[in-house]
Amino acid sequence: MGRLGDDYYLIAHDEHTGRLRVSARTAGIGAATALLAELIVDGHLVLRDGGLFPRFGRPPPADRFLRQVLGQVSLPRCDRDVGAWLRFLAVEAVEDLRDRLTADGLVAPVPRRTWAFARRTAHLPTDLNAAAWPAIRLANALSRGEALTLPELVRVTGLTDDVLWLRPDHLPGRERVTWLRAGLPPALAELAAHAEAAVGDGVLARRGI
Repeated sequence: MGRLGDDYYLIAHDEHTGRLRVSARTAGIGAATALLAELIVDGHLVLRDGGLFPRFGRPPPADRFLRQVLGQVSLPRCDRDVGAWLRFLAVEAVEDLRDRLTADGLVAPVPRRTWAFARRTAHLPTDLNAAAWPAIRLANALSRGEALTLPELVRVTGLTDDVLWLRPDHLPGRERVTWLRAGLPPALAELAAHAEAAVGDGVLARRGI
């Protein structure tokens, strides 16, 4: 299993075009959730009663992007509300994960031309098989009913159908996604609930509700 944030990024992007499969805001919430989940799993952050708290006395994360997030959350007198942190981190979380994958040589910038002959830069996987593997691995895990964090994150950001696109996987996989949250550690289940609420807030805002 790869790092949660890396797997989420690769699932959320089309491996051939580099475009997001969901809205930028939704992907940002998903990426921010993944980074916070990595820090919680590694014991650097504690999520309690809707608040994020640093756990002091541990060596800092080896990953510089996680160190940056942890440093922000650890500032004295900062807001502890996890929903506020998800919205704040979502602004740059996708780019942070892209930069992490680029530094690791897993994606690379590629100049592309649009239909109007304008130029844009797409960040594409350096190995298409490696890029597709997180979704394949997740589909296999769902077919076996394994309790993992990634399925819940994929569900709340609307990417389940992009993972379970093979018809034999679709119905049993979707059914398992709905009860996998019960197998998550309480902190990750709470984090996923806040992520789902943040995604819902964004949908309502776009509809003007």
